Amino acid sequence: MTNGIFFAASIEIKEALKTGNRERAPDVIKRIGQTFEGESSYQGIRLHVFTPSMQTFVRSWNPKQHGDTPPEPGGLPAQSRTEGKAVSGFTLDDDGSVIRGTATILDGDTILGFIQFIQGVGSISRDFESKGLVYAQLVGTETAAKSKAIAGNRKAAGHHLANDK
Repeated sequence: MTNGIFFAASIEIKEALKTGNRERAPDVIKRIGQTFEGESSYQGIRLHVFTPSMQTFVRSWNPKQHGDTPPEPGGLPAQSRTEGKAVSGFTLDDDGSVIRGTATILDGDTILGFIQFIQGVGSISRDFESKGLVYAQLVGTETAAKSKAIAGNRKAAGHHLANDK
């Protein structure tokens, strides 16, 4: 979540949203992701920037696709808008379990958009393993059925492992 707050303060992202100029936005979020990955042990970071109407402005993993209104995993952007602060949570999608931190991008009191910081749980489990610890996230069967990546994973205590590697 704190990462989302930090990225929401990016002057370049704010300026791109204010002007509607997407030209530099893909490079800006690519650079933010590269900086984060270079300064931490977490890899595969994704950033997704939305307009105030929840349309995609830019996404790091597919910068050419924009203007769509994707489903809100976990309702986090709407929650951020309602509460007026950054929110985070675990969400499931076809890729499995991910952590999403969502922050409102503001210019004074004006909402320019939202930014989501998206990270899979694989980096977390590898970080624990490097310290001789094991991290396991369990997902209930009904919830696991909603994710192609989790539905077929091994079970522990009647629940699916979020990461089966």
